[in-house]
Amino acid sequence: MGPGDEEFLKLTGQQLNWLLDGFDISAMQGHKKLQYESVF
Repeated sequence: MGPGDEEFLKLTGQQLNWLLDGFDISAMQGHKKLQYESVF
């Protein structure tokens, strides 16, 4: 990135708290969807 090239990221309050706590929010992913074939 050169001078004048800026990138902005909109954060929620919770994401800001995670950043301040030291979490890497770019590495966080949601849960994967589970698919069950049978239920006992």
